[in-house]
Amino acid sequence: MRALERSTSSELQKQFNNVSLEGYKQTLTAAHDHVVKSKEAFQQDDNLHVSSAATMLDRTLCLASNFNQAGSLLSSVAEENNHAGHYIRSFDHDLLISNKSDQRPVTNLVARPKGDAKALAANVGRIPNVPTLELSRVKGRLTAEPLQRRPKASSAANAELYDASLAYRTALSDHVAKQLDGAKRIKVDVYNAYPAVMVHFDARSLLQGFRSGADLSTPAASFNEFLMSHYLGIVNAEAAKMGLDTATVERSSFGHLTPSVAATGESFRINLGMMPPAYAEAHIKALALLDQELDSFATSLTQNHGVDRNKFAGSVHSGDLQRDQNILQLAFTKVESQGKTLMTSATRTLKARNAVDAASFRQHTGPAAANPIGATLSTLFSYVTVAEDGKVSTRAPEATYTMPRADAPAAAATAAPGDAAQPLAASYRNYLDKFSSQLATVAQAGTNPTTSKHIRALAQTLTSKNPDIATALDVANQLLMVHTLDTMKAKAAAVKDNGDNSASHVDGDAMDVDKAEYDLGHGSDSEIEDDASIEGHAIRGNKIITHNGMRSLLGATDSARALLFAGRGDVQIAYEHPYYETQNAIKKTRIRVEENKDKNSEAKIVIKDINACITDGEAKTSAPLAEAFPDARAWIIDTTSATTDQMRSIYQQFTKADNAELLYLASSGLKNEQAGADQNNYGTLRVFAKAGDGEASKQRVGEVLGAIAGTDRGLAQFSHEHRRTMKAMGLVPTNQSIVMPVRSDVVMAEAPFGTS
Repeated sequence: MRALERSTSSELQKQFNNVSLEGYKQTLTAAHDHVVKSKEAFQQDDNLHVSSAATMLDRTLCLASNFNQAGSLLSSVAEENNHAGHYIRSFDHDLLISNKSDQRPVTNLVARPKGDAKALAANVGRIPNVPTLELSRVKGRLTAEPLQRRPKASSAANAELYDASLAYRTALSDHVAKQLDGAKRIKVDVYNAYPAVMVHFDARSLLQGFRSGADLSTPAASFNEFLMSHYLGIVNAEAAKMGLDTATVERSSFGHLTPSVAATGESFRINLGMMPPAYAEAHIKALALLDQELDSFATSLTQNHGVDRNKFAGSVHSGDLQRDQNILQLAFTKVESQGKTLMTSATRTLKARNAVDAASFRQHTGPAAANPIGATLSTLFSYVTVAEDGKVSTRAPEATYTMPRADAPAAAATAAPGDAAQPLAASYRNYLDKFSSQLATVAQAGTNPTTSKHIRALAQTLTSKNPDIATALDVANQLLMVHTLDTMKAKAAAVKDNGDNSASHVDGDAMDVDKAEYDLGHGSDSEIEDDASIEGHAIRGNKIITHNGMRSLLGATDSARALLFAGRGDVQIAYEHPYYETQNAIKKTRIRVEENKDKNSEAKIVIKDINACITDGEAKTSAPLAEAFPDARAWIIDTTSATTDQMRSIYQQFTKADNAELLYLASSGLKNEQAGADQNNYGTLRVFAKAGDGEASKQRVGEVLGAIAGTDRGLAQFSHEHRRTMKAMGLVPTNQSIVMPVRSDVVMAEAPFGTS
C-alpha cells in the first residue's frame, strides 16, 4: 500500500483497471463494516466531543425515503421512513422533534435574539450545527483554544476538488439543459452557474381563466410538487432501463453526492450529484418524456378524468368540486374548510408523493399509457377522503419499487459517450483520479492504521469502471469522518499524556476567558494580508465559522450596520438576486435597515447571491457591483455555490471600488464544501477590510468578527476538525485560494481543474 501513496495519477488509474468487480464489492463492504464498528466504538468513548459527534457517522442530515433503495449502503437512506423528508432546519427533523414544544434550549445554542425580535427558528438560522447540538445534550462544553496555537491555513492551500466538483456539476447540468432547449411545455435551464437543472412549468397556463382573480400560486406550487414526483418515476424507470442503479430521490437542500430533486415554488430543482455522465443521459430522456406527457395532458383536459366526485360530498366546497369541468380545475378547487385546494391537500405528505413516484415508475416500466400524468393524478386523488365532518385526509398506500442492483458495469455506464458528453467523461475521470490521490494523502497522515488501510483500499475503487460509484464515494466520505474522529482522539490523548492544558473548556454562556486571546469555537484561523497596496489601501481578511449559512448573512448585515453606520437610523440596503429567505430574515431579526427598491445607487449596503437559484424561469442580468451600487460601503455576497474564481472576481472588484470598505463572503458549508456528505452544517463568513494601513484594516476585521462572536455561539470541536479534513482534501475554499491562489501542475494541465 505504500506504493499507492507515492503513485502518480496515471499509475493510480492502471491499478484501478486491475481491480475486479467482485473486489470493488468486497472493498466497499469491508470499509462500510469498519465505519459501522467505528461508530459503535466512538459512541462509547470517554471524550464527549468524540462520542457526541459520532451521531452523524453513516447518516446524513437530509434523509431520503428507503421505499426504492433496497439493498443500498448509501448513508442518505433513512432507516425509518418517518425520518425521511425533513431538513435539519425543521423541528420535524428526527434529531430535533423532541424539542418541538420548547425550542429555546436548541435555538439559544446559536444566538441571542435581538431585543423583542420573534421569528421561526428556521427562518433566521437559529437551528444549531448538529455536532454542537449533540455535544450540548451530553453536557459537553465548547473548546477554547489559544489563537496563537490555532493551526494556520497553509500558504499552499487550494480548493481544487471544491472547484472541480462545482465545475463538473454545472457542466453536467448545462449539458442536460441544452438537450431540452426545444421543449414545448417545460422550461429547462441553468442560471448563474448554479449547479442544478431548473425545471419550470406553470399549470395555471392550462386553466384558461378558471377562478379568475384568485391567487392560485399555492396550488400551482403543489402541482409542481406532484409533477416532480411523477418525474421521479420517469427518470428512475429510464435509469433502470439503462442498467443504472442509483435512484434519484426527493431530498431537501442541494449539493448532495447522489441525484435528488426538491420543489422550489414555481419550479423543481434537479441536483445531478457527482455521478457519471450516463445519469445525465437518463435525465435528458426523462425530461423529454415529461414534456411530451404534459402536452398529452393538456390536450386530454376535455376528456372524462374518471375521478369519483361523490367522495368529496362531505367537503364544504362540494358544490364547486361537482361543477369543475376537468381534472386540473378539480385540482385547483378548494376542498378543505380552511381553504386548501385538492392539489395542495393531496400532495402534503411525503408518503403521498412517494406513491405518485411509485405509480409513475410502474407506468414507465410497463405498457405505455395514453395520458400518464392524468392517470397518475387521478390515482393520487383516489387516495383523498372527506369525512362527514369535512375533515380531509390523504391515505396513500405504502409504496415500493426496486432499482436493479448493478453486479456488472451497465452497458450505458461504460459505453463511449457521445461527442457532446466526451469532455464531461474526461472531467469525471480526472475528478475521481484527483479524489483518489487526495484520499491516499489523507490516509498517510492518519492516526489509526486500520482506518488508513481502508481509505487506501477504497481509493482504488474510485473509477468509472465501478458500477456502484455512488456507494464508493459515499463510503469514502464516511471514512473521512472516521479519520477526523480518530484524529480528535489522538489529539486528546497527546494533550493528556503531555499535561498540556492550553486548550480550556467553557460553557456556552460562561465566556470567562479573554476573547482577544482565545477562540471560543469560531474557527478564526485564516488571517490573510494582501501585501499589495491597492489604491492607497491595505486589505486584511479573516473568517469566522457560524452555525449555518443564514447566520453568516445575518451576522454580516448586523455588523456592517453597527460598525459603518453607528448612531444612525435605518440604513438603506439593496438586494440583487438574494437567497429567497434573506430579506424576510433580516426583517424578522430587527436589523435596522430599510430596503431601497427604486434607487440602488443610494444604497449603503448591498446583498447579492453570485449563483442565485432562479425559480420563475426568467434569467436575470446584472452590472458590476461598483457600477450598480456606487455608494455601497459594505458588500455582502452569498458564495454558497461560487467557485474560487468567481469569489476572486468579486474580491478584485472590491479592491477597485471607491466607496466599498467591507467585503463579506457568506456561505453555507452544508451544500458544496464536503463532497456531498451532508453531515456537518455550518456557515462561513469571510471578511475583508480596506483601510489606510495594515494595522487599521486588521483592527476593522477584528471588530467585525468580534461583533459576530458577541452574539453568535461557537461550534463544537468536531465541526472545525472535520472542516480541516475536508480542507486537506481540497474540498473547502480558503482565503488563500480566493485571494492568492496556488495552482499545481495538475490544475493547470487537466480539465476540469484549469483556470478557464
